[in-house]
Amino acid sequence: MLEADKNFLDVNPFGIDKGKSILKVAICLNTDIKDVIAFGDSSNDYEMIEAAGVGVAMGNATADTLEICDAVTTSNDEDGIVKYIKEFVLN
Repeated sequence: MLEADKNFLDVNPFGIDKGKSILKVAICLNTDIKDVIAFGDSSNDYEMIEAAGVGVAMGNATADTLEICDAVTTSNDEDGIVKYIKEFVLN
């Protein structure tokens, strides 16, 4: 079971999650899902991280998110997304 986040509640239509949504966006942009990087830090990002070609957990991610990611970057407060893109995308 995924860890619960006690600070907010996600409400989605039945059968919809971030993973399915990122797949739709990739199709709309005519982009192979293997070329998509997803960043997440919480249980609600689980499906998105699994669907993306590369799933990156933030340094402040929940334990279940860290278990499924391909890479880990620094936390949100430490500009983890920027650091990852500079190191692995722009170089």
